[in-house]
Amino acid sequence: MIPLVVLPIGLMTLSALVILALGTLHLVYTFRGPLLTPRDPALQARMSEVHPVITRQTTMWRAWVGFNASHSMGAILFGLVYGFLANAYPEILFKSPFLLAVGLAMLGGFTVLGKRYWFRIPFTGIVISLVCYVASMLAWWSISATASAAEITACDRAGPQAEISVDQNAAPLLLEGQVFQSDGRTPAAGILVYAHHTGANGVYDNGPDGAPRREAFMRTGTDGRFQLRTGRPAPYPNRTQPAHIHLHLWGPGVPHQWTDDVLFADDPLLTAAERQRSEAAGRFAWVTATPPEGGELIVRRAIRLKTQGDRFDPRMRFGLRTCGAS
Repeated sequence: MIPLVVLPIGLMTLSALVILALGTLHLVYTFRGPLLTPRDPALQARMSEVHPVITRQTTMWRAWVGFNASHSMGAILFGLVYGFLANAYPEILFKSPFLLAVGLAMLGGFTVLGKRYWFRIPFTGIVISLVCYVASMLAWWSISATASAAEITACDRAGPQAEISVDQNAAPLLLEGQVFQSDGRTPAAGILVYAHHTGANGVYDNGPDGAPRREAFMRTGTDGRFQLRTGRPAPYPNRTQPAHIHLHLWGPGVPHQWTDDVLFADDPLLTAAERQRSEAAGRFAWVTATPPEGGELIVRRAIRLKTQGDRFDPRMRFGLRTCGAS
């Protein structure tokens, strides 16, 4: 399923890329080549000699170069920031009136300046960027206003980071993961990671729909990384299975699959056989040490995707059902 938010994210990314490209070209032309120099060499020579009224510490030519460079850097900054926010934190961007207003004001200002002072190529590029920017806002608002809860799922909103509310008696825990393709070397981007676990009482406390109350969805970044803040789970009551965090994964071209549960090296219920099996996996081990950092337990986990999917018990398809996956 293609997430509905792909359209506004794509439009905002295109808007940012246009400005980034214009700013980068402008910066290059400022210091390389003759494109931003006067056609009359005598004028450039004169500008190199004349000071502006405001100060004698620079010349008109040096001010011209500096203003061109700083203008380029502003455009580059806009492109980088808004492109990053659109892809890494779309909800923060599209739900922030301040960020949207700042970006719109900047593009609107560029449009006015381009029409009044510049020439056709940058003006056309800025208009295209402005149209994409406005269209991305309208697309996001339209989706938010008309889509049902089933259409905009937790998967559509998933980013590299997620959080599960920490139980009162649970130790804060940070799970830092990185997903790799089946070759074990290539980071896997855009993979959905579904996590769920018990609470400090060792039970799942499932909701009315049968889904665990302590669950989270993440989508790996370009480097394959994801991050989950939660509380350390407890083992099932009156059972010998160690405490664990379930992880399910799937994505474009990647079949639904589980990976070995996250286990904790200091868990007294962990068997020697399980430790040895984990150690044999090398850097993809699932029994992890939990060194505290500032009172928070840190768990780091590398995961290698499988080429074949897994058959999920109907009772364990929580994340798949939520995301409308079959």
